[in-house]
Amino acid sequence: LGHNGYVVHDTLSGTLARPKTELEKKTKQWVSYSTSAEVPCMLNQPNAVEFSFIIPACNYIGDVQRCVKSIYDWCGNMSTEVIVVDNGSIDGTSEWLENNALSRPNFKVIHTDHVLGQASTLNIGFKQSLGIYIVQLDPSVEVAGDILTPLKNTLSNTIVGVTGPFGLVTTDLHHFHE
Repeated sequence: LGHNGYVVHDTLSGTLARPKTELEKKTKQWVSYSTSAEVPCMLNQPNAVEFSFIIPACNYIGDVQRCVKSIYDWCGNMSTEVIVVDNGSIDGTSEWLENNALSRPNFKVIHTDHVLGQASTLNIGFKQSLGIYIVQLDPSVEVAGDILTPLKNTLSNTIVGVTGPFGLVTTDLHHFHE
């Protein structure tokens, strides 16, 4: 039964069978992870690109498609990689990502076998990134211009370690002010 879309459990009171969830069916299609701790860490590897884009995706295929397309439209000739962490999608996003990975350079998809929290999903992307600079994007973001030059200029200043859209500053990394 297991290969036909059912999970079988033998218990003291008898055998129980239930249909597999959509995520359980997808787990067999590609490698997937249950925790960020299972994902190989690339942080000790040399940088291979200038910018790594990390996108956590959980469904909303249209948003994911638009976000990825916009990155390649605006950053196509720059040294980049795109890492999409497929966080348990069940709406066709997983399949689109896998098909897209075949035709795009430096495009990596990492699947989870269930929905993880935002921090775990981002940790997976960070562990797999090979960029000097890391850009974390929500899949609802559409790149609409050269964002990399200002980011590189800002982050090349040795007193800046993190930048974002709201102009937050800190002196101790605990308290942030506009």
